[in-house]
Amino acid sequence: MRSFPRIFRDDETLSSFALLILVPGVALVFSMPSATFVNEILQSPLSRGTPLAFFVVYVLSFSFFGINRGSAGVPLRQWRAQCLVQAAAHLFLGLLFTMPYLIYIRIILLPLDRIVIVWIGAYSLIVSIFFATIAQWLEARGTRAGRDSGVARYAIAAAIIALPMAFHFAPPGVRLFSLLSPLSGMIRLYAGASAAELSVLFTIPPVGVLIALLLIRRESSRWSHVPLR
Repeated sequence: MRSFPRIFRDDETLSSFALLILVPGVALVFSMPSATFVNEILQSPLSRGTPLAFFVVYVLSFSFFGINRGSAGVPLRQWRAQCLVQAAAHLFLGLLFTMPYLIYIRIILLPLDRIVIVWIGAYSLIVSIFFATIAQWLEARGTRAGRDSGVARYAIAAAIIALPMAFHFAPPGVRLFSLLSPLSGMIRLYAGASAAELSVLFTIPPVGVLIALLLIRRESSRWSHVPLR
């Protein structure tokens, strides 16, 4: 928790938190129905279209927030576990800051079960930790090689989010691969994921984190005796 005070002293960190709060907030505003329909919404199932847009923006915001926080503060010479711990602390704080959005849309806009909102919040957090770990691997690799990894970080994140979505339209047996995309995962959570889908959704990000940590370890070993350029 020692990383929290730095948030209030670093302009870049404050900007990233401000964007995380602002972007889903704007999406929530556009997800709100007209006041004349609020009473009808509270008494009947809400259309599944507009509120889903908020959750899509929410998970995308957390994904790119993870990329941003993961790449911040990676030491030049050697990656340390503290880097991931600090990023995870920032991401958890981001979840706390945006929790009122989830509570609001649960109570006012969307008659979802509480457990669905819990799944969505937890899923957004572990997805952002996965992206933070990917960002730290790319940042450590780019810094040691004397290259900027900014374009690569966001390009890889966009590919991970977009490419598996192609399986969303595949036959049922292959459609499970679409859950590799956080965007598809959020859609399934919103629609009511099955137990099998929940198992896949909450297994993929931790496995991805472990793979990224192995890549970081490999990168650290590779550069351990090589001077920085």
